[in-house]
Amino acid sequence: MNREEDDVPELIESENPIPIQDTFKRELKLNPVPVTIITGYLGSGKTTLINRLLTENHGKKIAVILNEFGESSGIDKSLTGNDTEGDLFEEWLELKNGCLCCSMKDPGIKAIENLMKKRGKFDYILLETTGLADPGPIASMFWLDSELGSDIYLDGILTMVDSKNGFKYLRENQNNKNVINEFTRQIALADRIVLNKLDLIDETSLEELKSKILDINSVAPIYQTSNAVVPIDFFLDQNCFSEGKKLEPQPISSHLNDSLVETIYFTIDPPLTINISKLDHWLQIVLWEKNPKALKLMISKNYDHNKFISSIEKISKDENNFMSILRLKGLVCQSGVESDKKIVIQGVYEIFDKHVGGSWGLEDRTSRMVVIGHNLELNLLKNSFYEYCVEKY
Repeated sequence: MNREEDDVPELIESENPIPIQDTFKRELKLNPVPVTIITGYLGSGKTTLINRLLTENHGKKIAVILNEFGESSGIDKSLTGNDTEGDLFEEWLELKNGCLCCSMKDPGIKAIENLMKKRGKFDYILLETTGLADPGPIASMFWLDSELGSDIYLDGILTMVDSKNGFKYLRENQNNKNVINEFTRQIALADRIVLNKLDLIDETSLEELKSKILDINSVAPIYQTSNAVVPIDFFLDQNCFSEGKKLEPQPISSHLNDSLVETIYFTIDPPLTINISKLDHWLQIVLWEKNPKALKLMISKNYDHNKFISSIEKISKDENNFMSILRLKGLVCQSGVESDKKIVIQGVYEIFDKHVGGSWGLEDRTSRMVVIGHNLELNLLKNSFYEYCVEKY
């Protein structure tokens, strides 16, 4: 036996050692958790839908953030713990089907941050808003909070609609032509819409309600049901804020649209491409200035960007003619060396996010823009976008 072969080999210190804890962290790195916001007026069926998710065996681990545990929620309160942090009080339930449920006084970003402390126990987050809540500010926080963005992402906004009372809600504040009520905002901001309680409305009234909803938001798929029976894959794992979803509005009736809010859709056909730096400026004018006169200046052949910036504050502002953008979505083909990469645009009110998506590959490279809002002019939006953002070769 050769003793040299049996000797313990000499350990040589690495010049660039990898800390054990760093290796451990990499192995445990978790994928970002998708968040779905569920909104809808009182009586729309939100509670019924959530109860189904928390009690049925669907094989998914969902964390649901509720406004509060109601007496009629039907949820078995097997409390596993209470946490108190300042004015934020929460109750936690671990349910038999693997779901996690919590109730908080402030069901917003702070609630999600606290929930992420229990990460690993759930694969999805469902965030319930109050009946009269506007989901827009919550949605926009996903782009404003950079630290939170690494752990979660906004998967979509689901709006539940009480079909029986839908017309009544649409008519609220209708006398004021510049006031968009909360129900209309919930429809406009939705990525998925559920028309619930079909058993309480006749077919003719249902079609009229659906037509009105499409006038407001013609890009959100609509599911019709009773008793909040909705397939889970209709609103979970939809990636509504990614490039994977084509922006194709649904056909709407030819009747006169008398809604305060409408959907505008336009395209720029290939081989035309978009100048991304100019796109940023166009988005700022549309979402921040909201003044049609500013867009008209951009169409001018003698447009001078520096002069425009210096004179923008001098443009007269007529509140009755202002645009009010609730939702904006875009998928554009950029110019330059990165032209094979999609540019995805998402906007809620004055906040917008723009990021690089996947490759176009063999897909149709038509640039598409969807704008949902009040006082919109299709020709003005499209022409200003074309004249200012499209590369001219």
